[in-house]
Amino acid sequence: MRTIRENLEEAIGLLKTNLVLNHIKACELVYLDLSSIKGFDVDVLGVLAYYQTFLIEKHQQISRVGIWVKIRGFFRSKALKYKITNLINKCDVKSFGDGDQYIKEMCLLIRKAI
Repeated sequence: MRTIRENLEEAIGLLKTNLVLNHIKACELVYLDLSSIKGFDVDVLGVLAYYQTFLIEKHQQISRVGIWVKIRGFFRSKALKYKITNLINKCDVKSFGDGDQYIKEMCLLIRKAI
């Protein structure tokens, strides 16, 4: 059984790579752990959910989804980018206890990736 701290460390390692699938895996890994904590701040969970949706909308292949879906995904990803940056700004001023440095580092890596 892995601890939340180990999952956060692995997610940070995955976010440091430049692969979209690793970023999606990191979001899933951390989201599942943090959503199980009762009373945990929903802004961090929102950042992870919106970032995962942003990656999917932005990196769809035209050959698989078609040109109209790709165009819609492009504009939707622009709106999600704005939402993500607002949530990251909210998370920067909050304190999360023991995992504060991990969450702030994840937010910083997500901000750089956008």
